[in-house]
Amino acid sequence: MDETKEQLDAVRSKLNALRDDKVDAASPDLKQSINELNDSIQKLLKIVKQANVDLESDSKINLSAKLDTLIGQNEDIAKAILKLLELHHEHLPKLAARTGRNPMPDLGAKAPPPIK
Repeated sequence: MDETKEQLDAVRSKLNALRDDKVDAASPDLKQSINELNDSIQKLLKIVKQANVDLESDSKINLSAKLDTLIGQNEDIAKAILKLLELHHEHLPKLAARTGRNPMPDLGAKAPPPIK
């Protein structure tokens, strides 16, 4: 078994050597061109990977900024609602006294059923 493996390794080595010799003989610049192309592709892959990382981090930052804006808007809305409620409680009895009308007429609304 070990002998067969050694023979197979020897054949692979000879094939690789023949292939390299044919490439070198066919065009002396071909091997250099292939190496340059390989380097260029590697650089391009690095650029694309970095761009992907940058886009992911930008979208997270942008999402965070949008959420901060939304939270601020919600706080402003909540403050305005509280202010309206305060004004309602403060001025509604005065308006009812002036007009002689019940500010909260009974509209026949029923209480909600109890929660089980």
